[in-house]
Amino acid sequence: MEAGELMGYKFIEHTSDLMIEAEGDTFEHALEDLSSGMFLQMGGENALEKDEFSVSAEAANKEELVVKLLSEVLAECEIRGFLPKRLTIENADLEKNKLKVTVKGEDKKYSENIIKGVTYHQLRVEKKEEKWVMQVLFDI
Repeated sequence: MEAGELMGYKFIEHTSDLMIEAEGDTFEHALEDLSSGMFLQMGGENALEKDEFSVSAEAANKEELVVKLLSEVLAECEIRGFLPKRLTIENADLEKNKLKVTVKGEDKKYSENIIKGVTYHQLRVEKKEEKWVMQVLFDI
């Protein structure tokens, strides 16, 4: 696997909510893949990348940063009636736990979104050997 290559995400069986685990060779790639799994659940696989918005987040640690950022993205999608397709990290200062991202998709109300919120329950953000692993439980 070459540097910069994305490693993907998977859905993990959970009794009542939706858990997604993603891994990547960097924190940023793991987060981008995690958001891809989230957007799939929101119906984003059918979205066109013709519109976009930006979101910034800052937190005390990386776990909180992931939850805050994804929560902000989810809220913006709800407020705007936006169908998200892809998240790209524009600016990252991981020493200060700050991120700015752009979400691409289209201004189109989705009907398939089952995600109601991003939770801290069973949250995992860690570097294991040469890769970052993130696990997030979404309230559905």
